[in-house]
Amino acid sequence: MGRTLVAGGAGFLGAHLVRRLATKTQVVVVDDLSAGQTSVLEEFKALGVTTLVMDCRETKALVAALQSGDTLDRIIHLAANSDIRRSALEPEIELNKTFETTVSLLAVAAALGCNEFIFASSSAVYGDWPGQRLSELTPCRPISYYGAAKLASEAFIAAAVHNQPLAACILRLPNVIGSGMTHGVLVDFVEKLRRDPRVLSILGDGSQRKSFLLVDEVVDVMVLPGIVPTLGVSTYNVAVDDNLSIQEVARIVLRELRLKDVTISCGTSPNGWVGDVRWYLMDGSSLALQGWRAQRSSSEAVTAAIRQLGGLEGFASAKA
Repeated sequence: MGRTLVAGGAGFLGAHLVRRLATKTQVVVVDDLSAGQTSVLEEFKALGVTTLVMDCRETKALVAALQSGDTLDRIIHLAANSDIRRSALEPEIELNKTFETTVSLLAVAAALGCNEFIFASSSAVYGDWPGQRLSELTPCRPISYYGAAKLASEAFIAAAVHNQPLAACILRLPNVIGSGMTHGVLVDFVEKLRRDPRVLSILGDGSQRKSFLLVDEVVDVMVLPGIVPTLGVSTYNVAVDDNLSIQEVARIVLRELRLKDVTISCGTSPNGWVGDVRWYLMDGSSLALQGWRAQRSSSEAVTAAIRQLGGLEGFASAKA
């Protein structure tokens, strides 16, 4: 059996995926640790996982590092910028961290004869479609540089399958949450409450609606047999059947942390920040035909994530 390369494997989603894969196949992780967790490296070593601490845009160096050993069967590309708000001010971050990583990893696949590629894309490629359920055929009109870079990556992958012996799967993810997460609305809320348990401020007016999925369920999709087609490229929404307003998320957080008499302070903008999508709800029927459906609603996922992280102190220790 050949190897699987996980780009961005030391990050939140990556670490969960690597733990699952390591029980079944040889895994190589490449991560520059700019957002990855150094704490997982010893764990990876114990699991027999090879870790390359380098920028996956260093194409020639990465090819050289992977040339010895068994064949490279599959690349799973999770590497991307994780600070979406920052890229509104510095769009070149998305070019460097989100798009160029894709171009480089496709070149690595071509150089090493790797013929399977999985890409973690995002619901952000769709942009704002208030009140509509989004299928994979919904026109993509991203409103953030992050969404634009993910969509550009999708286009480059679509071209690559016609220019090299490659089959690919693109997975458009919602908000992924759970143990080990280091950023996002749940982390933001808990950190604010640790500083001041009397007030919880929300970016925007709190009416923004998002879908939330536990990280273990995303991993289930990524290891699903047959998720990569024999030829060409398949695109799937990794969807939850509902969404939550950010105010609803705030109330779940307060309930699970057993905090009372907390003032929820909202802004006036319908967006949390420039490029924030106000409303999305994806249609998961295509992936259901492959045998996967989300097991939890968004509210159940948020509740489980807070419990997994052990409340205020749990978040503090997880991020230490």
